[in-house]
Amino acid sequence: MEPILNLEYLQATFPEGSHVTLDRNTIIARPHQKVTKFSWLLKGTVKYYMPLERSTKEVLVSKISAPFMPVGWGGLNAPYRFGMKIKVASKTATFFNIELTDSLIRVLSKKNPFLLKNICVHLYNQLGLNLVMQGEKLSPRIIKDETAYENYFISPESSIDEVTHLFFRSPFLSEFSEAQVQSMAALAERRDYERGEVIIEQDTYSDGLFVVIQGEVAIRRIEQENQINMRSISSPGFLFGWSSLIDRIAICETITTTKTSAYFIPTTKLINLLKADQKFSALFYLRLIWLIGNQLNISFTRYLNLKLNHDVLATQNLLYNAKSRLNLSSSLHQIPHLLENNATKPMAFSILHELNKSGISLEKHIASICLDLLKREEEETKFIRRLQNIYEVVAEKNQGKEPAIVRKECAKATKEVFEHLHYVIEGQENLPAKAGHIFIYNHLVNSQYYTLGNNFQITLDSHFISSLLLNEAYGDPGIRTVRIGKGHEYGHQDYYERLGYINVYTKESDTIDPNLKSTTRSVFYTQANQFLDEGYNLIISPEGTSYRTEESPGPFKTGAFRLAAGRDPMPLIVPIVLCNFDRRIQNNTFYCKILTPINLNQHPQPIDEDALKKLIAGTEIRYIDEVKQARKKFDFNSSKEAIYE
Repeated sequence: MEPILNLEYLQATFPEGSHVTLDRNTIIARPHQKVTKFSWLLKGTVKYYMPLERSTKEVLVSKISAPFMPVGWGGLNAPYRFGMKIKVASKTATFFNIELTDSLIRVLSKKNPFLLKNICVHLYNQLGLNLVMQGEKLSPRIIKDETAYENYFISPESSIDEVTHLFFRSPFLSEFSEAQVQSMAALAERRDYERGEVIIEQDTYSDGLFVVIQGEVAIRRIEQENQINMRSISSPGFLFGWSSLIDRIAICETITTTKTSAYFIPTTKLINLLKADQKFSALFYLRLIWLIGNQLNISFTRYLNLKLNHDVLATQNLLYNAKSRLNLSSSLHQIPHLLENNATKPMAFSILHELNKSGISLEKHIASICLDLLKREEEETKFIRRLQNIYEVVAEKNQGKEPAIVRKECAKATKEVFEHLHYVIEGQENLPAKAGHIFIYNHLVNSQYYTLGNNFQITLDSHFISSLLLNEAYGDPGIRTVRIGKGHEYGHQDYYERLGYINVYTKESDTIDPNLKSTTRSVFYTQANQFLDEGYNLIISPEGTSYRTEESPGPFKTGAFRLAAGRDPMPLIVPIVLCNFDRRIQNNTFYCKILTPINLNQHPQPIDEDALKKLIAGTEIRYIDEVKQARKKFDFNSSKEAIYE
């Protein structure tokens, strides 16, 4: 039977220990400081602060007051340093201190695995409290996951050597001897899961330890209506389900996000193995302290991310706080700098993936955390690369081809971009049966974040209409009107000259002679009518410029309406309402709605100036209402403190 941890037990075990009482705001530790004392909090409250790199500011990330909570647990594993600033928060705080020496760690390892296990329990409890605190910072969100509960099959047994080889890839198991790892491998059985299976339910006991072979699992907690994403695990050799080994329920659920395989070691068998070898048991719980400590640091960083809503900054601070534990030659030191610029971010992710695969133990662990924190950022990096591909397809890869062919290639590349994004299209039943009509839309600005290296921006909204609507419905992306670029906008010129669109002057074009502007307007009507005669669809923004979603639509000009009214028979004017194309892709839904077409043939003829103005005014009002409804529907103004998947 295990003893009870109380003050009498600590005094008997460590007669050289001492009581210390500290006043409020006393600094117990600073980041990167060597741990020289291990303490148990007897009474009072302490707070953990994460400093911001390149700033004198710091962020409160945790507060603890539970009796016998350990302080200085970083000193039990290399490199024996604090990761956070810790200070007294209550009027006073009392601790039981012991000097942290090699001999003490040997005593703990050889004679007292109970104490090590108890430290694990307290750190795990602190981790759970941190997750609850983070849940309070989240905006309410209903979780709608279609999941299945554990449903696995055991494949043919692998050899002990194969299992041992995989186990040694685990940062957790890297400190164990070959004999110890083989003894664990002998207990392992393989389990295979389909996507969406819950392997461990939240607030239940795991029945064993899992070691990832391949695939990916997400570790997440549901707190009321909020989902807190702890992390995902996809690296071969990484562990989950270890809470059963400290007799605690799982504070998170574990669910597969892809088809996944893992080795499983039953809790009862592993505990019997540990009981039979006290030295093995002590090392196991020392490593578990290392693992839970790392999970605590992840939770601190996640809370910082909640406060800042900035993945890169949170990652940079994580690496800043880890730099004293990393070898000087580690490539991880390059990551904060490579993340500063979109042009160098691909290099950062390449390094992180390589270290996650083949780095030393600590590098693997930190790289995996960085990749998890930067999931949204990596998706954006891939998104920007796909935008570059659109540009290259149009301006560089199809030299000498007819504009119609280039437009088709552009539509194909654009579709590939949106295949990786979340978008909603409504009203497709309102599309005319045949081509040869005028499509109008509220033009939205681009996010400056997605400006390419040549200072050019791919207009997401108009490309979306060409590719996802018109090319899909009619087999042709249609003809757009595009502004004439300024003299220095070489990227803009090289791009649109290849597509054969109709050029128009806007207020964003170079200032020109009024007479030339009038001539250009005349050319617009001539070219537009010619394209309509040939059966093409036209895509026109009646605003003549772009706006943000919350400011959209701007005032409509008359050009598109005059063009339609001047033809016989008059083409339909098909209004397309757009929202959110001005936003970054993170936690974003691109929204597109096709409204009932405007049939000028059904209006009293002829359509005079007053009737045209009245029609345009009514169309503007219709757009204002539709944009307002769409914004409410998709909640585009979500809280800055939301966590995104």
